[in-house]
Amino acid sequence: MEEQTLQPNKGKQLTIEINGESFARYPIRTHVVTPGEDLMKLIKDYLIPYAKNGDIIFISEKMVAITQKRSIPIKDIKPSWLAKNAVRFVYKNPGGLGIATPWTMQMVIQEAGIPRFLFSAFVAIITKPFGVKGMFYRLIGQRAKAIDGPIPHAMPPYNECVTLSPLNTQDIAKKNQKRIRI
Repeated sequence: MEEQTLQPNKGKQLTIEINGESFARYPIRTHVVTPGEDLMKLIKDYLIPYAKNGDIIFISEKMVAITQKRSIPIKDIKPSWLAKNAVRFVYKNPGGLGIATPWTMQMVIQEAGIPRFLFSAFVAIITKPFGVKGMFYRLIGQRAKAIDGPIPHAMPPYNECVTLSPLNTQDIAKKNQKRIRI
């Protein structure tokens, strides 16, 4: 690993203020993380040289999910009839596809389960004509709601993957905090 100068991402400020308190944000560039890599080793290799006691450390949710093998290539996802048809009714957000692809929708169905998926969709269909939007997302559950679909501007190979939310994040944070003592 080569030494890097910690700089804010392009277009971002290094220092931000939250509730009158100032915080410096230092993004740390890593190699392209692959499924199954040891998160603790990544932290030790990339973070420890810069971290000091009292720092607050944020780790990308996507990176944690990838180390847990929860980023699935779309070629490995077989969308069901339900997933293929459900995407026809999803708002296509110009900022990202969200669940508007058959692959992502299939993973939403798998994460939430068919009963919860059908219930959430039914409530959304009933409430939307009354101007109540977003009921599907409110009911589907956090794990299904946090799924990232494939997007062309993502870093390869993750531009052709569906990434599920990471599991056991509180346990991971506590375990890593004890290990690195920061």
